[in-house]
Formats: sequence, structure tokens, C-alpha cells
Amino acid sequence: MLRLLELDKLVFQDRLDLCEGKAARIKVVEDAVKEFEPFVKLIEQRYKAGSVPPLTFDLAQLHLLGLRITLEKTKLETGR
Repeated sequence: MLRLLELDKLVFQDRLDLCEGKAARIKVVEDAVKEFEPFVKLIEQRYKAGSVPPLTFDLAQLHLLGLRITLEKTKLETGR
């Protein structure tokens, strides 16, 4: 699961780097949040069942929080 988290981060950053303009960046980040939320819920279920270590669950939550922060920062950007 940790590898999937890392891969998701890399793909997200690549998608963001390819964006031209604020609207495109916002769309990419919104999509990333929507795509990652179900994954975090799955990890949470598995964590509660004891099949996922706490670190994996914590890292998934941190990644989702990072995506949400990026979304808010992107919305506040000017001139990009």
C-alpha cells in the first residue's frame, strides 16, 4: 500500500506540472481528491480490521490532507 501512496503522489505531481492555467490546476487537484478519498476509506477499513499498519493509515490521511491543502492554495493563487 505504501508503494501505491508514493505512486499516487508522483502521478498527481506530474499531472499538476502539465497544467496550464489556474482552472486546469484546480480541476486536476479536485479530481485527485475525489479519486483518493475512496482509497483512504479502504485503508481505514483495513486498518480497523488490523490488516494495515498504523503508519500506512497515517500516511494515507496525510496525503489526502495535503491534496486538500493544495486545492485551497491553488484556488487562492493569482496570475498562474
